Amino acid sequence: MELKKKLLPLFMAGLLPLLPFLPAPILKAAPFEQENQSIRVGVDINMPPYSYVDDNGMIKGFNVDLVRAVAIEIGVDIELYAQTAADLNNNLLHRGLDAIVSNRSGGPSLLASKELIESQDTIFVRADNQYISDLEGFWSGSVAINTQSLTPLISTHLDKYTLESPQIVMSQEHGFLLLMNKDVDSYIGNKSAGMYLIQKWNQEDYIKAVGESFNVSSYAFYTNAADKNLMTQLNSGLEAVFSNKSYDKIYEKWFGESIASYNRKIRSYFLAISLVAMLALLIMALALKWRTTLKKEVERRTEELNRAYSKERRLQEEMTKVDRMKSLDLLVSEFVHEIRTPLTSIKTMTELLPSKINNADFRRNMTEIVTMEVNRLDSMVSSLSEYAKPKQAAPASFDIKDLLDSVLLLLLRKCNEKRIALDVSLPPGQMVCGDSMELMQVFINLILNSLESLQEGGAITIGSYRTPEGNIAVTISDNGPGIPAEYLEKVTEPFFTTRRSGTGLGLYICRRLLEKNRGRLILESQAGSGTKATVILP
Repeated sequence: MELKKKLLPLFMAGLLPLLPFLPAPILKAAPFEQENQSIRVGVDINMPPYSYVDDNGMIKGFNVDLVRAVAIEIGVDIELYAQTAADLNNNLLHRGLDAIVSNRSGGPSLLASKELIESQDTIFVRADNQYISDLEGFWSGSVAINTQSLTPLISTHLDKYTLESPQIVMSQEHGFLLLMNKDVDSYIGNKSAGMYLIQKWNQEDYIKAVGESFNVSSYAFYTNAADKNLMTQLNSGLEAVFSNKSYDKIYEKWFGESIASYNRKIRSYFLAISLVAMLALLIMALALKWRTTLKKEVERRTEELNRAYSKERRLQEEMTKVDRMKSLDLLVSEFVHEIRTPLTSIKTMTELLPSKINNADFRRNMTEIVTMEVNRLDSMVSSLSEYAKPKQAAPASFDIKDLLDSVLLLLLRKCNEKRIALDVSLPPGQMVCGDSMELMQVFINLILNSLESLQEGGAITIGSYRTPEGNIAVTISDNGPGIPAEYLEKVTEPFFTTRRSGTGLGLYICRRLLEKNRGRLILESQAGSGTKATVILP
């Protein structure tokens, strides 16, 4: 009862200024003439915050301010009339108005301008309601519907409604009053108008909106089909209002809370993107520094090897490290190039963000793209870091497919750069036992050998299978120039190479590391027919 007393004066106060307009008379018919330079425009009498009449009889709202801004841009006077939706259409058709702002007009006899703003309906219930959450649940009790929400969608449900007839109301205030007095269980009305009144009346604890929005439409200027010149003027004014940012100021005035919410989200997006970009730049800087350090370390280690070649065991260990670092030098170089792609995607989304601040699809796509590119960076950094991390040999059981996927991720850009066709067939679940980092070095060396032997447009085939003995065999084949028969037995010996820039250590290190992990390497090749390397692992 106390709530009724609180709402009743609000309701009556809202109705008093509307009485002079209901019902609206048919205005004097007069076709629009451009030389008059005065346009009669009608807006809805009771649809805040789009348009409404306040307690002092003043016509206000988002659409009203937008109409006035357009009038200033095209240099004409505006005569504003606030009427019901039915009277607006009637007066426009009978030439009592030159134009109207509506979201429910249309037809072959009318012209429509560009979109002013989107409008949508929703379901309002009391805050303590727990069972009505969508249109299906809406019809389970007594209901009220705003006359402007009686679209074909709602009419379809009305045909199935078996309870007492729904109450049709002319204003949002009337619908809320019925809801708060418990005369109805739920009410359908304009979402923005409803949220505006809830805040204005401080009823956030008593009324809430539920379910997804529906009856989505757009407000626009409407004129008679014969008034093409007037519609051209209105569209021209709208373009000017959009381009000079007047539209943004008007929107912020009437939908300030929504804008603030968007701004908070955008600030969060900017902060997240900035942190990701800074992290990526830091990784790139560290990678470049790392590459320089590695290059110097390779040169230093090579000199040490030349002085300590008489100690075989130490020599073998140092050769393994040198080979590893040479591979790392190449991989870091590939990584530095590859990291630019996700950075470019993040930069592009950041540049587009200010112009698409209200585009929900863009925000969703931005979140997905930024997340995907960050995951891609993380995967590349993890693979490179694991390979570079010095540690003691630790044999373990792992899926050979996972290891080869990491190797291919590191070498993919080099393959694409030479337009090498990769044919990879690696069934999951093929478990091997060994030190994963040592075996990773083996496969990097073998694939690099194939890449270096191929011209642009070559092909590499990688596959795996289980042998009759229960071991796992991994094959790496290319269609390069092959190895002459007289060299085939020598290529796994240390310092044997046929390349000017080669060290002769790659295949030798592969053989040693495989022997250490109880595996073996089989090479098959003919000059001019390519090479096939088969790695057998327990």
